[in-house]
Amino acid sequence: QEYELKWLDAASAWLDYDLISSCEDPQAGQPSQYRGGMCFVGVDIAARNDLFVIWVLELVDGQLVTREIIAEKRITFARQDELLDDVFRRYRVVRLRMDQTGMGEKPVEDAKRRHGEDRVEGVIFSSAAKLDMATSFKEAFQDRRVLVPAGDPKLRADLHSIKSVAGPTGIRRLVSDGETDGHADRFWAGALAVSSAETEYQPYAYRPVPPGGGKDVNRPIKQTAGFRSQKGVW
Repeated sequence: QEYELKWLDAASAWLDYDLISSCEDPQAGQPSQYRGGMCFVGVDIAARNDLFVIWVLELVDGQLVTREIIAEKRITFARQDELLDDVFRRYRVVRLRMDQTGMGEKPVEDAKRRHGEDRVEGVIFSSAAKLDMATSFKEAFQDRRVLVPAGDPKLRADLHSIKSVAGPTGIRRLVSDGETDGHADRFWAGALAVSSAETEYQPYAYRPVPPGGGKDVNRPIKQTAGFRSQKGVW
């Protein structure tokens, strides 16, 4: 019976519980563990009673380690802007992808103005775009290229809530089971964050600052490709 339940779980859920568990790490989800590395961020914009979610990933030795997940409900757009600006202050954000669907148009426009069009990208949640992001997200779990916080039942439920179903024409589509507090908002913020790490090569300059701050203020700026000379960080 246990085997049958596991088989049904794997067959219906986009991310089954075993796959999620394989990428859980006790060090993930702790901002205090930030090493000063490149960060990739995904934002799912809140609509009515949905969650506003910011998912921060840090690239560490070839893995995308979750540094922080911010989830808030029923907050103003001004408060959403404040939370996002704070993330940019505390982390070295290289790329941000945001849900631009519907009411996301203005938040994306405002974020580009504040943080630069070279770092901020809006994503219209079409069926094709959602499938593409979800596929990249799933592959990151399968390859254990992403680490997520351990022992968070709400996060696990949200990640597990997306199902793949066949539409009337036989084309697969992704739906939420609607049984979590976030309506899969955490899932989509995570998918946006992972997809932001797969952007094209963009050279930039930076000076790494170790945790706790740095004293070597006269050290020359280091030049780096950031995303390497190919697509994505891997």
